[in-house]
Amino acid sequence: MAEIVCLIIGIFLIIVIFRDILFTTYSMEGGGELTDFFLKHSWFGLLWLCGGDGRKKLLNYAGMFMMISLIVLWSLGLWLGVFLLFASDPSAIVHSDTLQHTDLWEKAYFSGYVLTTMGLGDYMPINAYWGILSAVFSFFGLLFITLMVSYAVPVLSNVITKKQLSLFVQQHGDSPAALIDYLWNGKDFSRLEQFRQQLQQSILTIAQSYRAYPILHYFHTNKQNESLIVTLCMLDETLAIMQQYISPEQWEEKELLPLQKAIDHYLNTMRDTYGYAEDESTEIPSLDLQMLSKMGIRWNNNSNFDWQRKQLWSRLLNSKGWTWKEVYPTQQAKVA
Repeated sequence: MAEIVCLIIGIFLIIVIFRDILFTTYSMEGGGELTDFFLKHSWFGLLWLCGGDGRKKLLNYAGMFMMISLIVLWSLGLWLGVFLLFASDPSAIVHSDTLQHTDLWEKAYFSGYVLTTMGLGDYMPINAYWGILSAVFSFFGLLFITLMVSYAVPVLSNVITKKQLSLFVQQHGDSPAALIDYLWNGKDFSRLEQFRQQLQQSILTIAQSYRAYPILHYFHTNKQNESLIVTLCMLDETLAIMQQYISPEQWEEKELLPLQKAIDHYLNTMRDTYGYAEDESTEIPSLDLQMLSKMGIRWNNNSNFDWQRKQLWSRLLNSKGWTWKEVYPTQQAKVA
């Protein structure tokens, strides 16, 4: 009876783990169920240890820790599954020289070196049936190593890309008021055209990368000007202020809306891939519109703001240990 239980559990583990690996690395539509569960709970645990403060340096290593831990968990899961399969038959693996049956520790060793294609050759399968299974598991191990390398390289590349995107925007303005001041040339917002061309494709690429590689979201930086969520929230607030409050003859809709739709794509990815929803409990600030007058910009007192969108940004900011204070400096904001 124990042998049958080992066989069933072993097969189940191998299928579940390998399915999770394939969905995470090849589906391009988010991670597998186990991966998503592990990543979300690991991140919230690390954020809790840091007191919910995104400026803590420990969080800079969260992505690295989670990627290594995920690979280790996958490896241990496959190893355990293969071990249980071999353990279901006491005679499955024998000593190469004496043909004596191996004990459980020796089967665990054999399982590990089959998956890693390494070993001393001191154990071998008892017959062709177990020999074929060993060859299959050896192929699985080689495939697993290849998948890990092919998965890690684009993730690390996109970590650099999203930091570059954040720094590019922040160099032009570190708040909605500063960005509006940069885009305003004294007459209109014609600078938005070049700004939009440089940003739109980058935002869409990052959004797709988040969907394809969910772990990318958990590569955190404790520097505000490198944080993608803070930067995109600030940019989205800038576009919303222009659309809602600034007289439309001063800006081109064909320049503003495509950039806003690119950010829409990012927000939809946050909803669909990571399950984020609006946070209705947070006080949400907005720009003190008198600052627009000081810049010589004509504006209308229009309260038709997309509050659900701002509530989603609240949840996203809080999920990474940030607040609206990183988006709106106190002297520029008022609580709506």
